[in-house]
Amino acid sequence: MFFRNEAHARTFISRVKRNPNRCSNEYLSALYLLTADKSLWLTAKKDITNEEIRIEDIDIKGISPIGYMLIKAASDIKDRSTYMALTDLGDKTLISNQAFRLIMTALKISRHGYNAIDCVKKPFMS
Repeated sequence: MFFRNEAHARTFISRVKRNPNRCSNEYLSALYLLTADKSLWLTAKKDITNEEIRIEDIDIKGISPIGYMLIKAASDIKDRSTYMALTDLGDKTLISNQAFRLIMTALKISRHGYNAIDCVKKPFMS
């Protein structure tokens, strides 16, 4: 599984493992994106519970450009909004290769859920 860095991997994996609930694929996908940027995560984590992610409540003032792009991608996946267009994903001037890989991994998680997260095993998974 692709992570932006070790801090991203640690934060995402520990948050998923500590959650006693079986999360929806969309929740896991949004959490993956929100944990990819340290400043975004520090802002967003207060609006995340074990049951829900309130993306609309996250304060985006002062977050980095990649953080802004990640929160919009998370919103598109979780809430089925349309902040990003497919053409945006193909534009190298808008989205770096690393950001593209993060979004593609998030889409894989939104489709396959826990099965896409090979580094996180829940005891009740079949």
